[in-house]
Amino acid sequence: MTTVGKYARIENERRFLLPPMEDELISLPRRVILDHYIAGTRLRLRQIENEDDKVYKLTKKTRLSPGKEEITTIYLSPEEYQLLSKLRAIAVSKIRFIATYNDMTIGIDSYGTEEDELLIAEAEFKTEEQMKAFVMPLPYQIEVTGNDEFTGFALANRFGRENQ
Repeated sequence: MTTVGKYARIENERRFLLPPMEDELISLPRRVILDHYIAGTRLRLRQIENEDDKVYKLTKKTRLSPGKEEITTIYLSPEEYQLLSKLRAIAVSKIRFIATYNDMTIGIDSYGTEEDELLIAEAEFKTEEQMKAFVMPLPYQIEVTGNDEFTGFALANRFGRENQ
């Protein structure tokens, strides 16, 4: 059994590298996400833009095992976000498409440009048992859960830019 901090929760997640699938994504709901991976920390500052509003978060993730992380998040005001966004960080923008299959929500993150595009599907689970039993309903190239080349920070380094 894993003990987590008082204000943290466990995130069980599997990630998959998808082939190009522009036609399948075009009709899905989407969000525009801007992440700032703050230099020298495990902190991520995030702006999520929906059709109606913007949400701002500061998150810390600690890997416990492949697919299992301790995650702590606080919501921020726009002013707090603006202040923290001035810290030295790698910033990356992505589009998250939201797909639903048999009551399962799968986020599909699109990074990059037409010349260098990458699609990563993420599925989150309430329990480790559900995570282990999951069968991905989408065609995928390879599962990248636990692969350091496909963490948010690694993808920010590949597709993002340093903000200072």
